[in-house]
Amino acid sequence: YKLIYDVNRGLFQLYNLQRDPRENINLVDDDLQLANHMRERLLSWVDASSLPTNRSDDLIAQNRLPGPPAHIQYPMRVRFGDIVELLGADVITPRVRRNEVLRVVFYYHVLRPTNEPYFLRVNFNAQDGGGSNWYFHAPHYPIFGRYNTTRWLPGEYIRDEVPLRVEAEVRPTIYDIGLKVEA
Repeated sequence: YKLIYDVNRGLFQLYNLQRDPRENINLVDDDLQLANHMRERLLSWVDASSLPTNRSDDLIAQNRLPGPPAHIQYPMRVRFGDIVELLGADVITPRVRRNEVLRVVFYYHVLRPTNEPYFLRVNFNAQDGGGSNWYFHAPHYPIFGRYNTTRWLPGEYIRDEVPLRVEAEVRPTIYDIGLKVEA
């Protein structure tokens, strides 16, 4: 198997090189257990091999907040079970064109520790109901893939910026942004 991590887009791709040597069939959503295992191994290796000036812990510390943000553009306060509460989001770049990057910042409040490596999945739905060819889903761990949910500390507040490239095929319209928490 081969796992590819596109750091700029926050995307993972998983391929079975014996069955698919040309890497045409992305299995990341089809075999979540294997994908999660390989993500963990890759992110652990990245963390362990980082230079001291680029350590994940420094990046995590920069995105831990001392308390809830004073102002959130889109407050939500949605609980995902008893583990985490989504406080809301800021859309840094509300209007983007094809091949540009949409930047969204999510804010979380950790309610309790977990041993489960949950992924946060960002998705999009066209408001006009005309369907969408934007099939982009961004499963990720917060803070650029550096802060696995198994490391979260109860009571902490987390800032999670998610940069998402708008591909050339995306139909121009207004989209709603959704967030799911899944194992």
